[in-house]
Amino acid sequence: MVDALATLEEAIALQQRGEHVAAAARYEAILEDRQLPHGVELVIWHNLAAAQRACGRIQQALRCYAQAIACDGEDADSWNGLGLTLADDGEPLLAARAHQRAVAIDPSASAYLCLGNALRASNQRVGARAAFERACVLDPLLAAAPYNLHAAVYDDRAPAEALAALERALAIDPEHERALFFDHGIRRWHDLPAATHAPAAPEFLDRSLAFALEHQDSETRAFADTFLTLSYGVSLAPRSGDVLELGVRRGTTLRFLAGLVPERRILGFDSFEGIPEPWGGQPRGLYSTDGEMPSVPPNVTLHPGLFEQTLHAADRADEQLALVHVDCDLRGSTRTALRALAPRIGAGTVLVFDEYLCNPGWQDEEHLAWHEAVAQHDWRYRYAAFSLFTKQVVVVVQD
Repeated sequence: MVDALATLEEAIALQQRGEHVAAAARYEAILEDRQLPHGVELVIWHNLAAAQRACGRIQQALRCYAQAIACDGEDADSWNGLGLTLADDGEPLLAARAHQRAVAIDPSASAYLCLGNALRASNQRVGARAAFERACVLDPLLAAAPYNLHAAVYDDRAPAEALAALERALAIDPEHERALFFDHGIRRWHDLPAATHAPAAPEFLDRSLAFALEHQDSETRAFADTFLTLSYGVSLAPRSGDVLELGVRRGTTLRFLAGLVPERRILGFDSFEGIPEPWGGQPRGLYSTDGEMPSVPPNVTLHPGLFEQTLHAADRADEQLALVHVDCDLRGSTRTALRALAPRIGAGTVLVFDEYLCNPGWQDEEHLAWHEAVAQHDWRYRYAAFSLFTKQVVVVVQD
């Protein structure tokens, strides 16, 4: 047992230094000892789960958190860790359930903050708002709570409440980079008096805001929520024609779209093996579901495989597409998809891009692929909406 405890100290030290792979190996070695005390075993499983998550080993992390919870079902930290990992895995509804369990055990501000994020990601905005507000009450010095609250309450027709939340976050942490950026951005969008100083935001954020402001007109909407942006896109789309989603993963947004237009044919395209090449500093295979396809409503058909192998299923040259949800991330994947779908994209077609701006290198990915397609096909279009918080844009093709 002395050796096991010494190894545990080494593992914790490695983890604290950010050496997660080495820490995970140490934890796994300790677990080979079948005589570990109950409390020690819980610590090891929890820490191993966190190390696996930090390494991007999502499925291993999920299994380890399950083991930690099996050791002690009342450990709020393990439930919160499980929720965060489920969110990483594209399962926001399951994540929310895990965080709800954590809140029931230990109603801390951090647990409510995690719950709010999971609820927002699963299209439960009212619940998300309540969770963020509760976090604000429980810890008045937690700047992340009012910062996230601003996105849950933002309304481009009445932005005062969102600005008040951002001001509260900045009163707690005057150097909160994202709060500074969105406070500045909302004020610029609405032509409101600027804050005392412009934020020192990363260049990719500054360029994203400048791009949105340059393409804003009197009818352009602004959102801070994935589902509101998609809903607006659907409201602009023709009343006939297929709805496509390019990049399905766990099916959260695909099921949402299917609920908005239950009478329409909806097609989902994804390899379910993750992105085919590295992106944003992440390795090939990011967002993989290991080939597992999500459950979908009857009006949805899934087409597993690479776009170049499957998009022929959307070939109905005589019928224009109503809406395409482009969640491809990569320039190459987006370009392949737009090339295949070009014969069905015409006046009135709506495209909602999911990773269009507000990422490092955003101008070289979906954004660039769209402009290449525009130049090739001589499309005219307008930006109908921006969501800097969720990195989306809504594009409507014109006559």
